[in-house]
Parts: sequence; structure tokens; C-alpha cells
Amino acid sequence: MIKNALTTVFVIALVISFRSWSFSDECTKVTIHYNERPPYQITSGNQVTGITIDPIAKAFQKTGIPFQWTVTPSKRQMVLFEANIGCDCGVGWFKNPDREKFALFTTVIYKDKPQVAIVRSNDMRLKNGTTIDAAFANKELHLLVKDGYSYGASLDEKIAKGNPPLIKTTVENVNMIYMLKNERADYYILAPEEAESLVTSAGLKMNEFRLVSFSDMPPGNERYLMCSKNVGENIIKKISAALSEIVHVSE
Repeated sequence: MIKNALTTVFVIALVISFRSWSFSDECTKVTIHYNERPPYQITSGNQVTGITIDPIAKAFQKTGIPFQWTVTPSKRQMVLFEANIGCDCGVGWFKNPDREKFALFTTVIYKDKPQVAIVRSNDMRLKNGTTIDAAFANKELHLLVKDGYSYGASLDEKIAKGNPPLIKTTVENVNMIYMLKNERADYYILAPEEAESLVTSAGLKMNEFRLVSFSDMPPGNERYLMCSKNVGENIIKKISAALSEIVHVSE
């Protein structure tokens, strides 16, 4: 009887101890990773700003959850999210089923305009108003893509099915502009709102390039704050609630 009673007390103490550890294990500070990508994410002196940065900063400030910014290449960010060791989040990621297996997402922080292709201004092989399938069917045109990056579920599927000749890279978008200028690829896909900022950030001129719109391009992608699961649903819910008062996305 005494032995059973002691065993019960031990189990109860263990459960209480585990529950206390679980409740106190919530992140005390979140590290928010970003990479230089005007106009989305920009370091200006000691400030971090941009159209995807600003809503996140306001949401964290509104909730009082401590956070810090750090510049991290996108591929490295993905490694951190999958490792799920720290309290890590990344700004402006697209959501897809594969990422939802290992990461948590807030509500939308920004919705892009429909994506376009950027090409050299003297290359007329891609015409305005063409279809995505027609572009991908032209095996003379090499599409530059960032390795491990999603262009949105619909376009990812079209790339997989259309099987255009791909040039894969791990460099950031500003360096991809140089690759395009130096004819290491023929075009790549991006949101139109970032094109001019990207070109000028690279020290180049917009008249050296042109944007090509597609007649069948899906609506613009929604961008999110993506976090390692270690951050926890509680923090995600708090940030999402704050974002719902800050961000108003049109359909």
C-alpha cells in the first residue's frame, strides 16, 4: 500500500514538473531572419524596414513579444526552420504543403501583384502577353531559379510540368540580376514591385531590362512569417491576431 502510494506521488510530481517545464519553455525572444531584398526587406542604417518587414515589426511591438533582427541567406533560414532548435522566424515566405510539414505560419503579411519575367532589354524572344506554357516550351530560353525557393504552388507546378531549361542558383535576387545581365540565363520570375528596386540596388539601370507579363499568370502570391515549430502555436496566434488589425489584403 505504502509502495503504491509513493509511486502515485512520484508520478504526480513528475507530471507537475513536466507541465511546469512545458509552460515555461515558450520562447523568451524570437529571432527574425531576413535577407536584403528591396522593397520587401531593407537595412537602412540601424533600422530594418520594407513592405514585409514593417507589419511584422508592428505586430511584435503590439504583442510585446521580444524579438531581434538578423540577416540570414534564405537557404540558411530554411535549414534553421527544419532543424527546429531555436526560436526562428523568417519574413516574406510563401506557404505550401511541404513547408507546413516542418514550419508554422502566421496570417498573411503582404500579397504580391501577379508575377512577371525580367529579361534583358535587347532580348525580344519573350513577348508581352505570352502564356507561361509557351515560355517554358521554348527550350532555347533558360529560366533562372533560386534553388529551394517556391514561386507559389501554381507556378511551381507549371515549372515541374513544363520542364523549361533551368539555371539553378543559391545567390540572392540582387546577384541574380548580374547573372541575367551577363547572359548566364535568359529570364527569371519575380513580383513587379521589386524589379526597379532590385535593379538599382545592383547599381544597374532599369532601361537595361524589361518586364514581360503573362496572359495566364495566377494572382499574386501571399507572403507570411514562417517560423520553426519550436516557436509554438501560442506566439503564432498572438502575432496573427495583431497582424489582422494591421494588414488588410484585398482579394
